[in-house]
Amino acid sequence: MPDLSARFRRRDTDPEELTRRRFARRQWLRRWLVWRVLLAAALVVVLAAVGVWLVWFSSVLGVSGVDVEGTDHLGEDEVRVAAAVPAGEPLATLDIAAIEKRVEELPAVKNADVSRSWPDKVLIQVEERRVVAVFQVGSATAAWTSPVWCSATSASSPPTSRCCAPTVS
Repeated sequence: MPDLSARFRRRDTDPEELTRRRFARRQWLRRWLVWRVLLAAALVVVLAAVGVWLVWFSSVLGVSGVDVEGTDHLGEDEVRVAAAVPAGEPLATLDIAAIEKRVEELPAVKNADVSRSWPDKVLIQVEERRVVAVFQVGSATAAWTSPVWCSATSASSPPTSRCCAPTVS
């Protein structure tokens, strides 16, 4: 049987040659370490830039719908129209306070809470005014909500659809 240990032995056992090879290998590893760190840092910067672009500037995470909760008398479509949420606008750059203000301008809305529902929806939670009394004045229906006096022009429309400032007699 042939001697296998001779096959795997180093052929050049010159100590000076071994030292030279070890030194060259260490130099190569040192250079590669610097490049590895630079490549990792560049990769992190590129990934961060792509993430920022995806969230704030692209339509990938843009608004594709509006969910409305808490409406009993008020229609969900009426709230959506009043909110005027721009479709396709990035969710991160959406002006939530302005949408909330527009929804709260509806006479039947006492309070509104607007929030982002990631990845692509806006959630509007509405608290409607409580109707205290409803009565008919001629052909118009009127309603008293605290603290606003509301009236509708016809008997078919809901009493909380149009409001005017409270009147003191």
